[in-house]
Amino acid sequence: MKLKHRSHKVFDVESEIVKAGNQPSPVDLGSFQKELTKIAGLDISGRPNLRVSWGQDPANRMIVCGSWRMKFPFWRNSVRHERINAATGLVEFWDELVEVGTPRFFVEELHTNAELSSRDRWENARWYWDGFERIDILGPIPDDGFYTAVFCIAYHDKLCCNGRGAVKGEPCLGGYREPCEEDLERCRRMKWLRDRAKNDDFAPSDQLIAKRTEDLVEKRDETWRKGIRGAIDDFMKTHSHTFHTLDPVAQQWGKFHFMGSHTKSGGTKDANNGNGSVSGGG
Repeated sequence: MKLKHRSHKVFDVESEIVKAGNQPSPVDLGSFQKELTKIAGLDISGRPNLRVSWGQDPANRMIVCGSWRMKFPFWRNSVRHERINAATGLVEFWDELVEVGTPRFFVEELHTNAELSSRDRWENARWYWDGFERIDILGPIPDDGFYTAVFCIAYHDKLCCNGRGAVKGEPCLGGYREPCEEDLERCRRMKWLRDRAKNDDFAPSDQLIAKRTEDLVEKRDETWRKGIRGAIDDFMKTHSHTFHTLDPVAQQWGKFHFMGSHTKSGGTKDANNGNGSVSGGG
């Protein structure tokens, strides 16, 4: 059954989300997970290939730069604590990283250790170069594989992103809503398309990659050429009159003449004619 959107007093207001902190899942996900498992099945170790997770679940964490962090962070801040050392009588300070997860449900897909190892997929994403040194962001490949988000379950309308799910290239969190049949249908449709996709869509050969790159470069160059031609045409339409007139008023204002009794400089025709200028006319 498709659920209608009802704004949530905590999960739809940023200040309230931060104030409330991480909350347990507001609904039981058991029945929804069973349907996901029917769609995508289990891997060889018995884990669901697709799973639903709550973004504020404390167990939904991953290694980032050597520390456990929320997998779907919404807000984080460093809080300074202090205490008096009983032995020395001195005040001690320490910082604690406080994180609040995103109050949304996510459908995630399992990637096995073997898949992550293939073609150095994990290694290519693991390291970050900051200009001075190579930083280990993700650590070694997890022995039990890794779940990545397929999509975020949220309510989108004209108030946020007009249903696109993104704003200026960034994911849109929309409004809070519970998982429903619409999300299951989306997963069924994605599974159907994947089952019928060609191998080249998932593991393209080097020749196919080169061909696609060549096509993209040609498309980019053609777009650039069209853009240049358009810019030149606009320039010529606007400024070509300056190639055959010395009228300073016309040169200043281009060919967009004012109509009526005033020229482009704001003076009357008689006044401009009196000082030797040619009126703008029409």
